[in-house]
Amino acid sequence: MKISSILGVRITHMKLENKFGDSENNKGITLLLVVVILSALLSTSFGIFNVLYGEILISGEVKDTLNALYAADEGIEKVLYLDRQSPSLCAGSEGPNCVTFTKPDTGNGCYTATVGKGPGACGAGLNTCAVSIGTSQCVAPRRIIKRSFQISY
Repeated sequence: MKISSILGVRITHMKLENKFGDSENNKGITLLLVVVILSALLSTSFGIFNVLYGEILISGEVKDTLNALYAADEGIEKVLYLDRQSPSLCAGSEGPNCVTFTKPDTGNGCYTATVGKGPGACGAGLNTCAVSIGTSQCVAPRRIIKRSFQISY
């Protein structure tokens, strides 16, 4: 028993027509629309990826900047501590660069601190000056970020 006879409808011929007119001349329009839509989506996705990738790089630089800043601060603190504990820090070798301290890389940056003592080392009226330069990564850095502190007293 046929379904058409159960429903009481007789289907003789079914033809789908395109609202653009002749279906023979418009066979590629669907493919063209799909390509245009996918191109727009791909362009948008690429733009969003570029923005996010830039933000990720910036956040990594902030971490490296803080490591360099903390390392430079550690160097200045060490100079101040040693100068207070041992007033003869540059005894016998006064001048602009009488002693240098370095800290090797421990994963949190390293520093080089240079101390100058004496009348001509720092400027008029100052006896001690120190410069500490902190670096974010000391062993094979992918990019070098340095921060420094300078004190005179």
